[in-house]
Amino acid sequence: MQRIAVARAAAALQTGHPGLALEAVDRAEERMGRRSDFEYLRGCALEALALGAPQGSRRRELAARAAEAHAAALRPDASGVAEQIVHQAGTAVNLCRLGCALLVAGRAAEARAAFDRALDAMPGLEEARLGVAEARLEAGDAGGALAEIEPLLGATPDGWALAAAAAGRLGARKEAALFAERASERAAMGFMSPHRRAFVDEARAADGEAPCRA
Repeated sequence: MQRIAVARAAAALQTGHPGLALEAVDRAEERMGRRSDFEYLRGCALEALALGAPQGSRRRELAARAAEAHAAALRPDASGVAEQIVHQAGTAVNLCRLGCALLVAGRAAEARAAFDRALDAMPGLEEARLGVAEARLEAGDAGGALAEIEPLLGATPDGWALAAAAAGRLGARKEAALFAERASERAAMGFMSPHRRAFVDEARAADGEAPCRA
């Protein structure tokens, strides 16, 4: 039954129906009790719902709930006696999802701590290094964030999006526009953390450009 519930929730997430994924894990948890798999998938579903909500208190509330679920998936007692199926649950990847949810909730210091823990568990993990840079950016250290981001500028759009935001907040509009363009060129590959698309739009808007739609 656990495998079926996980498969249903994962399929709903992959097809863009986070509400259905949330319903699937809630029903499964009622029948089988708490599992790290369910907590992790609940966190992912709430993250997606948060990003679909307008900027403001509702988005932050959903992101905070996502963070609570991801934190619960990390607790040793969350998996119970059942087999763990979702391999990301309880890992450095789980910590990165916790960090990203905290960033969307506006809790940069706590997010930084989660990303640091992820790096302790898996040194060099790109998503965690990007998260550290973003946490520094949101804590007001744009210069430090840009230094963190520079070695991470590559094939994915995330680093370029963060670089665009950091440059823009430092007043370097020309560089911000260039970095935003690089992120837009790579957007079709998909963001490691979808909330970072907003940083591209921020830089493009400052330069009088339309939002990134790729």
